[in-house]
Amino acid sequence: MAKAQAEVGRWRRFFGWFGRHKVTAVFAVLFVGLGMYLLVSAAVLQLQIHAERSRYEKADQQLNQLSAKLASTHPYLLRPYHYCSYTSNGAVFATRFLGCEVGFHEAYIDIPEQNAQVATDEIKDMIKAESVPLRDSPGGYDKYDLAVYGFDLQEISCVFSSTYYSSIVPLQERYKYAPRSGNALYIDIGCSGPAKAEYFPVVND
Repeated sequence: MAKAQAEVGRWRRFFGWFGRHKVTAVFAVLFVGLGMYLLVSAAVLQLQIHAERSRYEKADQQLNQLSAKLASTHPYLLRPYHYCSYTSNGAVFATRFLGCEVGFHEAYIDIPEQNAQVATDEIKDMIKAESVPLRDSPGGYDKYDLAVYGFDLQEISCVFSSTYYSSIVPLQERYKYAPRSGNALYIDIGCSGPAKAEYFPVVND
């Protein structure tokens, strides 16, 4: 019985103190609540980062496997890439956004346009063989594009573009990593999207 009375007395003292120090008590509760919120938010963010990092790394591995298969066709250039970069919205007090990209560039030189179209179709079939559905993009993005397809890997948006340059196309109209002259087929297969952390080396905007 004495123990029960002590328990009651303790709670009475607590609520009595609470009643006498309402402002302090309210701030204490808010402080504790804020601390708990920040701890939970940090834990959730780390889980999201872990899952997102895994998606980018798996997409990078899948594209590396595809590039290894294409290497057997002896391209002039086969250049893998994976990086992150920051971009802003252009405002005076710009908000910087982080994004990451994984993929590879591939190019063939001294190739007739008919053969370039055949090679494009073969690469398309290789991607489909990985049970990856392709979405058509009629007209492409560039006047020299043979085909542009969209697809998804690990919930990340990806693009497969095939571009053919005849020998008369000047240097300034060719993509940065495309052959500088001659009849050339340029392939770019990559995935990109927003990121919560820097999963790969960061390059300039």
